[in-house]
Amino acid sequence: MDKITQGELISSLLPEPTETEREQLQDFFYLYKSFYEEFCDFAKKNLGDLPPFKQASVNCVDCVEWSEEECPVWAVDLVGRAILEGKWRPYIKHLIFRGCIYAGQGLEVHYWYDVAKIIRDFYRPKLIANDVQREDVVISALNGMEHFIQISMTAIEEAYLYERETIAETEKKNRDRLNKDAQLLVYNVSHDLKQPLTTVKGLVTLLKEQNPQLLQGESGSYLEHIYGWSSLSPGCWIIPGLVKQDKRKR
Repeated sequence: MDKITQGELISSLLPEPTETEREQLQDFFYLYKSFYEEFCDFAKKNLGDLPPFKQASVNCVDCVEWSEEECPVWAVDLVGRAILEGKWRPYIKHLIFRGCIYAGQGLEVHYWYDVAKIIRDFYRPKLIANDVQREDVVISALNGMEHFIQISMTAIEEAYLYERETIAETEKKNRDRLNKDAQLLVYNVSHDLKQPLTTVKGLVTLLKEQNPQLLQGESGSYLEHIYGWSSLSPGCWIIPGLVKQDKRKR
């Protein structure tokens, strides 16, 4: 089965909240936006050293290919368009990019659970302490917060796994290519160097056996030099070493 494209991944992660869930998400968003700047300061103090939060604080304008209408400004605007207008694709794209970044940098996705915990720790007391809102609205907003976190976490996790799989496939292709290159090198060395050297050694041996008179004087010295060179040439020990190394890698 062929791997899905990133576009297909985004489409598969687009939420389809029910009417009740939309109301809950909206109740949470109004509080989310009201305290957003305070939340950012709170989060920086609590998660400032965690890699995902550092990434989350960056304005994501190069995530994927954005249309002019979709181009994000800040995450809060993406969340607003998703929850209030039902335009989830830009926000999901934003999360997909985050998950891919974490995977590409070798970060562990579990860091993001710390961010999710911070969201809960910050907004839950704000909701409960809000005397203006009715109890049913508070409960609705709390449910909306959990639904929002679930949507976000699912997208990040799926993107993380998608990118890790892509990285693994790329690394395997690179290893396969390097192995093929190594095998080709061994083949070329074996045939282009070893065979001629062996032939030279055999010819010298034949000359020595059939023409012993050639071993006398200066010509004999030359033959011994050629024989010794063909026997002791680095190729005679480099080639078996390459073959042995290639077999060990496979």
